[in-house]
Amino acid sequence: MISLSHYRSFRLAAGLFALCAASHCVSGENAPVALPYESDFESADGYVSGPVLSDPDWNLDSDLSAEILPFGALGSQSLGFTGNQWLWLNSGGLADGAITWIDFYLKPVFVESFDLPVEIASGQSAVTGFVKVDPAEGEVYAVDGDGLGSGQWLPSGGRTSLFGNTSQGWVRLTYRLDYAG
Repeated sequence: MISLSHYRSFRLAAGLFALCAASHCVSGENAPVALPYESDFESADGYVSGPVLSDPDWNLDSDLSAEILPFGALGSQSLGFTGNQWLWLNSGGLADGAITWIDFYLKPVFVESFDLPVEIASGQSAVTGFVKVDPAEGEVYAVDGDGLGSGQWLPSGGRTSLFGNTSQGWVRLTYRLDYAG
């Protein structure tokens, strides 16, 4: 399961692009690989501009308001959401190997570090937060956790310019999840 944490009226226009959950996404042969899951939130994928009440692949907590927006990182639409809860991908069954890759673009809203959640739901493979480090810059944070609900937030070094509390440009996040260790 992959989670994006967003608290205190976050506005996250997540142009979740080319979501790659593949155990063999990168091979030594550099040959094209069919992705087991990919979504650009475009009309061709079955998404229509406006509110999203439910989705077979994405869990939207009850206090999360989601909608398809008419702009995207590399397409014409994206997923935007507001609220004080979690968004996560039901990634079970998407990859059958020990290594899974997740890749997406988003425009996060950044908060003060004390607004990040103290407790992390157990079973989360990757948890990301977005911290405002000064009035003009934000930094991506990640949890170094044990998978059982405890861990600590660490700065990643990945910074971006802000307009208010929102990233000025699209931020690309790529996760390499190693389930073998």
